[in-house]
Amino acid sequence: MVCYCESKNCECEIGGWIREVLKDKHAEDELQVKINGNAEKGTGYLGDIAFAQVSVYKNKHLQKQYDLVVKIGKTGDAISQRFPVRLSCQREAFVYQKIIPAFNALLAEKNLEPLDVTAKCFSILQKEELELLLLQNLATLGYEIHDKKLPMNLNHLKLTLQAYGKWHALSFAMRDQKREYFDGLCANLQCVWTEFIKASSGEHIDNSLNIISGVLMMKGETELLNRLKEKLPRKCSDIMLGILSAEEPQSVMLHGDCWNNNYMFQYESEDGEKKHPTKTVLIDFQIARIASPALDLAYHLYLVCSAEQLNHFDELLNIYFTSLSENLRALGTNPDKIFTYEDLLDHWEKYSVFGVILAGIAQMVNFMSKEESALMDLQDRNEAKVQFRAILDRHKDELASRFIPVVKHFLNFQRH
Repeated sequence: MVCYCESKNCECEIGGWIREVLKDKHAEDELQVKINGNAEKGTGYLGDIAFAQVSVYKNKHLQKQYDLVVKIGKTGDAISQRFPVRLSCQREAFVYQKIIPAFNALLAEKNLEPLDVTAKCFSILQKEELELLLLQNLATLGYEIHDKKLPMNLNHLKLTLQAYGKWHALSFAMRDQKREYFDGLCANLQCVWTEFIKASSGEHIDNSLNIISGVLMMKGETELLNRLKEKLPRKCSDIMLGILSAEEPQSVMLHGDCWNNNYMFQYESEDGEKKHPTKTVLIDFQIARIASPALDLAYHLYLVCSAEQLNHFDELLNIYFTSLSENLRALGTNPDKIFTYEDLLDHWEKYSVFGVILAGIAQMVNFMSKEESALMDLQDRNEAKVQFRAILDRHKDELASRFIPVVKHFLNFQRH
C-alpha cells in the first residue's frame, strides 16, 4: 500500500489501519490511501474522525475507489478511563454488523428496497485499544450536516421524522414477526447512557438542568423556572437513570444520539443555490439501545426545534406516526395492534422529560466555539466552573431562544 499523507505520523497510522481492514477484500491488489483531513473538535466527542480516499489498483489499472469516513475510537486514552468509550464504539459496530444487516434481510424478505437512512459500512477493525469503522463518506454524494446552531425548519424535520418512522418500524415489525430472533439479537445490551451517568457520578446530567436554570434566571423567567423545578423535584441524574432502567414492552432499537450533528442532508439545487432538502441519513449509533421510540423523538425535537417549529408539534408527531404506520404495513405488521397514536402520546407524556434534561448540556455544546469546547477538558474543576459560567453568559440569548420554548412546551403539553 502507498500512503499519501501530510504527516508521517498519525495519518500514516490511519493508513496502516485502513490497509489492515481492507486486506482480506483486496489481498492481491495495490491500495493507495490518501488522508484528506480530520473533522474538527466537537464533531465526535467519543472518538476521532478522519477522511480518506482509497484507490484500488490491479496490474496498475484503477479497479475501485472508496471515499471513506474513518471513525477511530481509541480506548486506551484518558477520556476512555472516565467514560464508556469502548462500550460506545462497540455499540456502533454492533449496529452496523448485526442490526442493519438484520433489518435489510427483513426488507429483502418483503421484496422491499434496502434501508436508505443509514450510511454504508465497508468494514470494521476491533483491537484491544482500538475500534475502527470505515463508513461511506456521504459528503462526496452531496450530503451536508445541518448547522448545529440553527433550528431545523419543517422541511428538514419532515425528513428526519420520516427516517425515524422507517427505522423504528423495522424493530416493531421484527419483534412482531420474529420475536425470539430479535430478542436474542438485542439481549444483554448495556445502556451507554447509564454507564456515562455513573462514570461522571451524574454530574454532567445534573449540570444540564443547572444550565437551563441559569439561562432562565438571566432572562428573568423566574415563574417558568419555578414550574420546571416543581415538575422535576428529584436530581436529573436520578430521573434519567429511572427512565433508562424502565422495561418498556413497546420498545425499538433507538438511534440514540439525536442532536444536530448526527444527521446529513442532500439538497435540491437550483442555479447553484441549495433549495429544499430531499434526503436524510442518520449517523452515529454509539448510544443505540432498546427503549421507547419517544426517547429518540423527545431528544430530537427538543434539541433541533425553536418556538416556530414547536408550534407545529401535532403536525410533526403526525409525520412521524404516518411514516411509522406506512412502513409497518409495508412490512406486514398491523400498527393498530403494535403501536397506536394513543400509545405514542402515552409514551411522549411519560418520556419527553428525557429530551428536556439533555437539551441543557447538548445546546450548550452546540453554541460553544472550538476554543470553548477545549475548556470542557480542564482538570481544575473550580477553573472549569468559572469558565463554564462565562461561556453561559456569552451565549445566554441564543440558549434562551431554544430553552424557553422547550420548557414551555414540556410544561404545557396537552394531548388532543
